[in-house]
Amino acid sequence: MGLGVGLGLWLWLSLEKMRGRSWDSSSAASLSSRSVVLRLMQEQRSKEAKKAEATLDPTQFATMSSFSHVNMLQVLLLLLLFSLLFSFSITSSFAFAFLLFLFLSCEFVRG
Repeated sequence: MGLGVGLGLWLWLSLEKMRGRSWDSSSAASLSSRSVVLRLMQEQRSKEAKKAEATLDPTQFATMSSFSHVNMLQVLLLLLLFSLLFSFSITSSFAFAFLLFLFLSCEFVRG
């Protein structure tokens, strides 16, 4: 499970949270399934991080410079497309995509 799948799950959960207020947000089953999904995602990330640390030299850890700006632009455009597909206004779409872009870029800086 790579960055794309993790990002997709995170985006889906975020959209579920936003839409959940108008759906069935009080349902114990939906809260339980969300917590299970989050726990599984965290476990998967932890396993991947341990695997990556074992295979990389100390000088090869991810930094902002090792993640190309072209890839960052692709992520930003993808986030904008997702927000437009879920019928947010254009202003909130840009704000949503930009905030997610900042969050992701901070994650890459931390490595």
